Amino acid sequence: MKRGRLLMLLLGICIAASGCATVKELTPLERRAIESRDLNSSYDNAYRATLTVLQDKGYKITNSDYQGGVVSGTTEKQTSAVCIKGPLAYLFDISQGKYNSLDITITLEKYTDAITKMRLVITQHMYDEYNNYIGAKRIEKPEALQEYYSLIQKEIFMREQLER
Repeated sequence: MKRGRLLMLLLGICIAASGCATVKELTPLERRAIESRDLNSSYDNAYRATLTVLQDKGYKITNSDYQGGVVSGTTEKQTSAVCIKGPLAYLFDISQGKYNSLDITITLEKYTDAITKMRLVITQHMYDEYNNYIGAKRIEKPEALQEYYSLIQKEIFMREQLER
């Protein structure tokens, strides 16, 4: 009986402690570490692969600057269930808005002939059921960003295999 009470007390303490947890704001250095990757690719291949992946993911390309190394895109405003779907949908915050759109900005920088540095920033825009703007939230979950890095790396690999 004492053991059961002790377990219940510990469980209660754990639940109470988790309810008081606060979300830690990332420092710029932490954010950069999450958003940046080195791609094993030439700049040209990385740039073209990035454009292809964004178009395949349903983004409308709003800016494409090859010389400056910037690609930006946006999704159309859609219901949360449609806009943010797939196995990683839980990583995005769909609790605050009935409608959402995503903006993405990717910067590319030639580091060497075989390595391109990439930084990926995704912003989620939320709207209520009356189409009023609620606000924006920067996506900082590594798993969400990793999906894009993986797709771009796969596209780079396919392009390199086709060039041989």
